[in-house]
Amino acid sequence: MSKFEILINKENRIDEEFYKKFKLIEIKNFENETIKIEKRTYKEFLKFKKEVFKKENLEINILNSFRDFKEQEKICKEYVEFYGENLAYKLAAIPGTSEHHTGLAIDITVKKDDGKFAESNDELYAEDKKFLIIHKYLSKYGFILRYPSDKTEITKYNYEPWHIRYIGKNIAKKCFEKNICLEEYYNKYLAKI
Repeated sequence: MSKFEILINKENRIDEEFYKKFKLIEIKNFENETIKIEKRTYKEFLKFKKEVFKKENLEINILNSFRDFKEQEKICKEYVEFYGENLAYKLAAIPGTSEHHTGLAIDITVKKDDGKFAESNDELYAEDKKFLIIHKYLSKYGFILRYPSDKTEITKYNYEPWHIRYIGKNIAKKCFEKNICLEEYYNKYLAKI
């Protein structure tokens, strides 16, 4: 199994040293802020972004990718204060359980009809129809929709149309064709190894 195929979730934690296995590069996100992302993930994202614009005339960009443990802890605290503990942990991962620690996960944004990129969760959910169009291109570039609406009981996270994950083309294609999430892929295909 390659490092790109790692399953990270509430039951499969990583430590702070783990993300050093990934080649992170610095890029500018849609707000021109410097963020980090895994190098191969970014390369495939740029191809994906170009095709979505060319074929669908939808402009997408990156909200964020890599987060260290301290940043993830800060997000969790903010979510608990705002949403309460029960909902917060369906929306945000505790440190050590977030795919963002690898730079393989990307939160993407889409340009709204007013010409601005969606930023808040409410704005992102409002653009769901555009995300549904975008999702059909994910597997071609090795990405999956990490938290699909019909898999919340399995992933243990609410639907996030903006949260994509680089996993490699073979697994992404299989997940797409069989309509399975990453947890289901692991249970079905890797449990026998």
